Amino acid sequence: MLDLIVNTDSGELAELLARLSGEVKSKDLIEDVSEAAADATREHLRGLSAKRHRGVTAKSFYLRAADSVVADYSGDDARVEIPHTGLALRYYGGRVEPSGKVSLITGKPIRHLAIPRKGSEAEGKTPYDFKGQDLELGFGKKSLYLGKPEGDGKKLTPLFWLVEKSDHEADKSVLPSDDTLADAAEAAIDEHIQEIIHGR
Repeated sequence: MLDLIVNTDSGELAELLARLSGEVKSKDLIEDVSEAAADATREHLRGLSAKRHRGVTAKSFYLRAADSVVADYSGDDARVEIPHTGLALRYYGGRVEPSGKVSLITGKPIRHLAIPRKGSEAEGKTPYDFKGQDLELGFGKKSLYLGKPEGDGKKLTPLFWLVEKSDHEADKSVLPSDDTLADAAEAAIDEHIQEIIHGR
C-alpha cells in the first residue's frame, strides 16, 4: 500500500485532495467502472458478430449476447453479467447432450440435438420455430435430419441435422481480454477524477 502525504498551504488543493479521497471510493465511481467494462464487453461481442456471423438472421448469437450485457455493482465490486444462453459453453467448452424431456413438436422424449444447417433458413432457429410446417425425418448418408418437403413433397430440404451429442472446445476469445477491461476501467476512473477536479 502506498501512502501519499502532501504538505501545502493551499486550502483549495487540500480541499480537492479531500474530495478525491472520498470520491475514489464512492458508489458513482464503482458504477462508472462497471458500465465502462460493460461497454467494452458489448463492443467486443459486436466485433465478434461482424467477424463470425454467417447466418441469414439479422441478429447473430453474438449480437444477442451483446444486447444481454448488464453492468452491476455492490459495495466495492464492479461486475459485468452476460445472461445469454450458450455463451458460457463457448467460453468454457463442454459437451451438450439431449435433455430427454418431452418434445413440444413430437410429444416424445428428445433423443437428438437439432443443429441448424449452415446457410439454410433454419440458422439461428429451433425446430419449434417451424411448428405447423410439417417437418419430416430424413435419412442422410451419415446422419438423420429434419427436412422441409419441396415441390411434389418427395424431396426433403435438410434444415436441422440430428446428432446424439455435440462437443465444443473452450474459446476464451468470446470475452474481452483482462487488459481490455482494465483499460476501460482506467479510462472511466480518469474521467471520473477529471470531472471532480473541474466540478461535476
